[in-house]
Amino acid sequence: ASADALDVLFFVEQRVIDELGPAVSQASLKAHWGIDATVHLAPRALKTRGRVSAIVAATLAMRNQEELYKTGGKDQARAVASCVRADTDLIVCHRLDTDIAAVSARAAAVPIVMDLDDIEHVAFFRRLVRPPHSLKRRARFLELPALFAGEIATIRACRTTFVCSEADRAYLVRRGGSNLAVVSNAIAFAEEDDPAGDHAGDALLFLGSYTYEPNIEAAEYLMHGIFPLVVAQRPDARLMIAGNAVERLPSYRSSPPNVEFIGFVSDLSDIYRRVAVVCCPLRAGGGTRIKIIEAAARGKPVVSTTIGAEGLAFEQEKEILLRDTAQGFADACIALLDDRVRAAKLADAAYRKARRCYDRDAVVERIIANFRVAAAPRSDAPESSFTGTTSAP
Repeated sequence: ASADALDVLFFVEQRVIDELGPAVSQASLKAHWGIDATVHLAPRALKTRGRVSAIVAATLAMRNQEELYKTGGKDQARAVASCVRADTDLIVCHRLDTDIAAVSARAAAVPIVMDLDDIEHVAFFRRLVRPPHSLKRRARFLELPALFAGEIATIRACRTTFVCSEADRAYLVRRGGSNLAVVSNAIAFAEEDDPAGDHAGDALLFLGSYTYEPNIEAAEYLMHGIFPLVVAQRPDARLMIAGNAVERLPSYRSSPPNVEFIGFVSDLSDIYRRVAVVCCPLRAGGGTRIKIIEAAARGKPVVSTTIGAEGLAFEQEKEILLRDTAQGFADACIALLDDRVRAAKLADAAYRKARRCYDRDAVVERIIANFRVAAAPRSDAPESSFTGTTSAP
């Protein structure tokens, strides 16, 4: 909707380039998302330093850190520059790791928009303070100053940086960030959608991708720290664990009682019909949780930790229940299982809030408006007219 031509650059493992090539990715974007784009593939950098020198390098510069070095090298910057043409008006980067390459490339001084769905130094700190507290993990605290300074500097180098919430924007402004725009997660609502009255389910649900460490930790905490407290009072309670790569969970093969591992499904409608309460017991990570917005859009009540619901507009006790102890979380789930009238009232209020704040059409309009502002000529930048061409690492 915002561009008449789109180039997409993916940083991938070399074997993906060798085995598939850009044509397969290009066809996949068209088949799954309806996106017509010219796809480029570039290899991620390989680690060449020894363990000690890698640790030292990571404390000195953000681009040398474990999560960022694969896209922070000179070859990756050159790959970005090679995708930029004379009529390219905007580079859109998904997350900090790709933005490092784009900022380094400085290709024809094209404006850069970064989509920062997590504040990386916050998410990194929260991950480090969670167990296990190994010596290696403790040593990585030394990387925080470089990550913080590098992230703020990268934000300032962008024409605009998208963040998920007003809370994230305010946090970064206080720490020197600039040119920040709030673009929330969103759900597509059909006009006829209204899940009011669909409260017949009887199970608890946790939904997430288990390639993401905070989701793994949250699922394990739910299964072993919270759910047994629920079962102690409600022996008939059931828990569904759904999402991509569920086999990566440590408890997957031990089959805890009353727990059903569903894995990835393409259509969640049937699962949500079986659900009484959606759980979000995350204690790490950043950004905002699409799983909570989605649950609200499906008319399901949510119990979450404070971090799990961070940055979202849902009001405590009226549209969501926030609990930060295992017993408190379990008690809230039991209360909603026992009192379906209260559960329905909570869910319906959350649904109305989600429609007001997280409707996809309104968010897309906001994104397009921000793209046009970012691509507009400035007195300190070369003249450029916004024709819509976008190169997106």
